[in-house]
Amino acid sequence: METIRAAALVAGVLWMGVTAAAQRQPNFAGTWVLQNTAGNENMAQRLVVEQPVTRWLPRSPAYLTLAVEYHVSERVVGVAHYELNAQGIIEVDHGSGDSRTHFIRRWSTRWQGRVLRIEAHTLPGEFARGYLSYLEHIETWRLDRTGRLIIDRRIYDGRRLDVRTLYYRKQPKAR
Repeated sequence: METIRAAALVAGVLWMGVTAAAQRQPNFAGTWVLQNTAGNENMAQRLVVEQPVTRWLPRSPAYLTLAVEYHVSERVVGVAHYELNAQGIIEVDHGSGDSRTHFIRRWSTRWQGRVLRIEAHTLPGEFARGYLSYLEHIETWRLDRTGRLIIDRRIYDGRRLDVRTLYYRKQPKAR
């Protein structure tokens, strides 16, 4: 009986520790509206973010995925799905013959404290034909003390560097 109590106590302490660790990661879920629209007309004016909580031991609860819909003028212009704390390489081959393009994308996502860092580096492949020389896309996501989502965005295409800080406020849920 003492062994069962001791095991239950240890499991409870571990559960609380893991729960506390997961709570350090911000939850970006919700609908976000761009506040600083001047000069950012081509940026997503609205983000719809899903960030489900996964509850299973030994990494429970945790945010393991992030799905983002990017809206410009009430249209969805892009959807991204991220596996958090992961990295990988994707080879993309489009078309055939003279219109064939090929490139390699290396990506990673990781938590740096309470900041989420998303990186994608795209390199030309065998059939790039000048379509793409190099593309580096880095974003950091964080919440400020007032609850705003701040995205620092850096895109470099081999010729031009575009650096922006975007401020989003959370849209209240419709009642």
